[in-house]
Amino acid sequence: MTRICTIPGCQSPHLARGWCNRHYRRWWRYAAPTVVRKPLAPVKDHHLAQMTALASEQGLCRSDIAAITGWSVQTVGRHVGHLVPAKAHPKPDYDRYRRMLSAVKAASYGEMDGIAKRFGLKSAKVLNVTLVTARRRVAEAEGASK
Repeated sequence: MTRICTIPGCQSPHLARGWCNRHYRRWWRYAAPTVVRKPLAPVKDHHLAQMTALASEQGLCRSDIAAITGWSVQTVGRHVGHLVPAKAHPKPDYDRYRRMLSAVKAASYGEMDGIAKRFGLKSAKVLNVTLVTARRRVAEAEGASK
């Protein structure tokens, strides 16, 4: 015979600890199987219209809209997330990438931290990760210009 959830009023099949999937996940997330998340405050129509206008007419990203309206990034994403990207991607600075690559090529062993600091990066490890992107972007730019 199939066991059912031990929470009163729930007839879902048992998963673990005597609870169904829903109550087990609530216990896992909130440390109590009967906790129900509070519904978020509704957004008024004029705020929604403002967010939609900023997203569609000005093409702003979620974080910019959140900074302007005062709502959280999650709230903006929930209401107008389908209209805007999660993060605005800046255009790559090909000149900076080329300077980085030439500096690394001319550098001797042990100078990577100094090069990283010169380009405003935290450490040589961050510089190495950035160089991978730099090589790829410069190769794409050179391939597109041919």
